[in-house]
Order: sequence, then C-alpha cells, then structure tokens
Amino acid sequence: ITYSGLQAVTKEDLQPFPTLILLNLSYNKLKELASDLFIYTPNIQHLYLHNNQIASIGLNCLTPLNNLKLIHLKDNVIINKNAETPQDILNLKMELFMLAMSSKP
Repeated sequence: ITYSGLQAVTKEDLQPFPTLILLNLSYNKLKELASDLFIYTPNIQHLYLHNNQIASIGLNCLTPLNNLKLIHLKDNVIINKNAETPQDILNLKMELFMLAMSSKP
C-alpha cells in the first residue's frame, strides 16, 4: 500500500492478515507507530516504512516481530535508518526502544 496518502494504520487494520510476511507502507504520510501495531502480524519478515512522516514509535512496537529479516525506516522524522542483517535489526530495535523511552513523559 504505497503512495496512497495513508496517515494512520492500526492493529485492527492488520488483524485480518496474521500470516502476512511482507508489509510495504512506504511513501505515505504515517506519523506514528503504536506500541501494539504488530501484535496480530508476528510473521512479518520484510517491513518497509520508509518515506513517511513517522515522528513517534511506541515502546516495544517491533517486539512481536521476531522473524524480521529487514526493515526500512529511512526518510522519517524520528529515524532515518534501514536494517538488513540480524545484528542491524537487533540494534535498530534497541535504538527504537531507547527513542520511545526518551519520549515518554
């Protein structure tokens, strides 16, 4: 679902797709990723969220995604990185966790 002007996506939007392996929401207008966004889609392996306006990522947002092989987050407000190796993905998850912790009141 690229170039569609999406401003938000919720766990309910993803709930009908529990076996989803690839999710491409790049080139939209997403502003945040909720903590529970991926609870119904733990099988995602390829996650493309680049070129959005993501300024907030919920604590533990990526925790359910134990099968991630790559994640693209370049060209967002809060983060501008991609990760394509297990170590890079682990580092990115940790960085996102720290960002979420630092933005809590």
